[in-house]
Amino acid sequence: MSEPQLLRSAMGVTLDGTSDVAKSEMERNPIGYSLRTERERRGLSLLEISRISRVPMKSLEALEDGRFDDLPGDVFARGFMRSYGRVLQVDATPLVEAFDQLRGAVPELPLPVVSPVDIQGRSPNRRFGVAIAFIVLLLLVTIALSIVLKPRGGDLPVELSTLMPRAFQLLA
Repeated sequence: MSEPQLLRSAMGVTLDGTSDVAKSEMERNPIGYSLRTERERRGLSLLEISRISRVPMKSLEALEDGRFDDLPGDVFARGFMRSYGRVLQVDATPLVEAFDQLRGAVPELPLPVVSPVDIQGRSPNRRFGVAIAFIVLLLLVTIALSIVLKPRGGDLPVELSTLMPRAFQLLA
C-alpha cells in the first residue's frame, strides 16, 4: 500500500474520494445525504433554502438528518422534498419515491367522488333549500304588493277637470 493510500485509509477516505463516514451516511440516509450534498455543492445554506422554499428550518434539518418522524406528516415531507428540489433545481421525484419505499407508503389515490344524494334519491339539504326559496319568493311578493298598492297622493298630475272651474272663477 502506497503512502497516499495509507493516509486516505487512515483518514477514512476511499479511492473514489468519498469518506467512510459519508458512505455510511449515504447508506443510512440516502435522501438527506443527496439533499445535503447537492445543497453544499451549490454553496447554499439551510437558512437560504428555508427562505426561498418557505419550508421551516427545523423541517429541512429533519429531512437532511433522516428524522422523518419529526416532520408533520408524510404528505408534508413529500411537499418539503419537492420544494427543496425546486430550489436546488433538481428533480425530486426519485427522492419522493425513495421516501415512499423507505416509509412503506402506498401512493395516494384520489378519493372517489360521492354524490350528495342519499339512497332515497333526496338530497339531505333539499328541505333547507326549499325553505330559503320560499322565503325569497315571499319577500318578492311583499315588495311587489307594496309597490302596486302604494297610496297615490301628490305625485299624480292634477286633473284638468278640477282646474277648469277655478279658471272660470278667476276670469269672472
